[in-house]
Amino acid sequence: MSICITADGAYINGKVSEFFGRCKNFMLIDLETGELDIVPNMAAYLNNAGLRAAADIIKHKPSAVIAGRIGKNALKALRKAGIEVLMAKNMTIREALEQYRSGKLEKLR
Repeated sequence: MSICITADGAYINGKVSEFFGRCKNFMLIDLETGELDIVPNMAAYLNNAGLRAAADIIKHKPSAVIAGRIGKNALKALRKAGIEVLMAKNMTIREALEQYRSGKLEKLR
């Protein structure tokens, strides 16, 4: 099982990106092995970035997406695909991962 966290860098100690559709990278983290995979957000500079980024992430089949903020169209697409969406503001990716594991992140509906 993996989760996806928005990232502007490529390091686990970097900050969670504030924006889903405009983040630089998506960090896919396998919760069982701890393996990290950095996926560049190819939609970041396109029109409808959030919806296009959601379509790209859905292909990776994460169980959850964690971001600082997410637009309503991207949220709807991810939820329709059965992906849980959570909010993590002003924290590192490592902190967001820890809070996800302990169930402390706010779920977006």
